[in-house]
Amino acid sequence: MSYSCNFVKYVRCNIPGPGCHLEQFEEQIEGCQCRTSCDTSGKSSMCSCVTSFGASYKDDRMIKYSSRDSHSAPVFECNSTCKCPIWCKNRVVQRGLRFQMSVCWDDSKGMCLRTLDPIPENSYVCEYAGEVISTEEACKRFKSLTKDDMNYIFVLKEHFASQTLYTYIDPLYTGNIGRFLNHSCDPNLFMVAVRVNNMIPKLCLFARREISPGEELTYDYSGLAATTDVVSQTEVSSSHVSGTEDISRNITDVSGENAVCDLEVKEIVETKRRPCHCLSASCRGFLPSDNSLFP
Repeated sequence: MSYSCNFVKYVRCNIPGPGCHLEQFEEQIEGCQCRTSCDTSGKSSMCSCVTSFGASYKDDRMIKYSSRDSHSAPVFECNSTCKCPIWCKNRVVQRGLRFQMSVCWDDSKGMCLRTLDPIPENSYVCEYAGEVISTEEACKRFKSLTKDDMNYIFVLKEHFASQTLYTYIDPLYTGNIGRFLNHSCDPNLFMVAVRVNNMIPKLCLFARREISPGEELTYDYSGLAATTDVVSQTEVSSSHVSGTEDISRNITDVSGENAVCDLEVKEIVETKRRPCHCLSASCRGFLPSDNSLFP
């Protein structure tokens, strides 16, 4: 991977930022007792991770659903408390990058990210990682932006039955290669929330199609390629959830078949909309804007 940027602290995954409670990173999801690679075939699997949350990956470690599907179950990988080996088929994102990428300069977009390797459809590509911050800190940072500043704050809005969970991730000062991904109205990546050791979601990008060496890697800032619209069939006892602990309990109490969520990923962008330079046939002219996700 080529990387020559000295204005950001590089991290491989999300880290706690201002307003984020450390215990959110420390809490563990109960692991399986499998001694070999877990069976990701589905309902017949004896793996407790797969039976609890569903099988998200195929035997070749490709994600099971494509970006065009409107339904998906929450993605939970095997974790550090599981007995299965690191080469388990249910460990994909946590194994890191598989493909070589290069951070490049584009005269119209600025910094961009290109792949140096061919990437098969539905392969994991990279994570959009940074500081996990509180709502208050996100508001503070957003309001401090000038019209010339680039905004990197992302809001992940998840619905688990009647419960809603917001996660704010900002890679402006501390982030990874995901911060160099540009928007496209016809992207070659889609974003999925994946959980490994705890309930802090990882914003993971997968290939919507086969991607050739030299292509720029892009995704839709509006989150359209990552939106699922499913209502859980399981009743949730409480009408109000104050934190991830209760939401975690609601998810883990249901089967993988019913543990579905409505996932909406959007970027908080400037009031003054920026022009889009994706040059795709379906270009909407401007970068997506949705300030309604901000309190």
